Amino acid sequence: KVAQSTASSGLVMPPRPIALITGASAGIGREYAIFLAEKGHALVLVARREDRLIEVKKLVSERFGARAMVIAEDLSHAAAPRRIADTVRASGLEIDVLVNNAGICSFFPFDDLDEREWDRTMDVIVKGAFHCTRAVLPDMTHARWGRIVNVASLAGLSGAPYIIAYTASKHALVGLTRAAA
Repeated sequence: KVAQSTASSGLVMPPRPIALITGASAGIGREYAIFLAEKGHALVLVARREDRLIEVKKLVSERFGARAMVIAEDLSHAAAPRRIADTVRASGLEIDVLVNNAGICSFFPFDDLDEREWDRTMDVIVKGAFHCTRAVLPDMTHARWGRIVNVASLAGLSGAPYIIAYTASKHALVGLTRAAA
């Protein structure tokens, strides 16, 4: 990759970084896609809903001329991040930026929260971020440059009723972020 230096840090950044955004079909993930496309990034848009991803791809392509790849995957499946990274690499690209944004949130009183819902939330938010990070690290190591953004929320800093699994998963994501950093 041809690189240009960034004055403030002295690090070398790819001229057109490739950003993988999970949960890119709506909300904050969609906004990250718009923001990064505006900054010149090519995008890998990941979420479960392919139809919504195609809408985001169309938006960033038309508005900013951004290249974007759509990959419909469910991050609750541990093998999904590896499939995503392999698909990107098969197209001749490497991931420079990872935005771990995928999330789910269900509302239950503590007594009604079952283990299946707990596991599903942890699988998407915590294990999804863990597996996505591990899947793209070889690209970042090879390029000697990379950025990982883990999207938590205030629920990652304090407790909240009825969103027990979500709150616990966001606390875990904050811990994962601190430990990985």
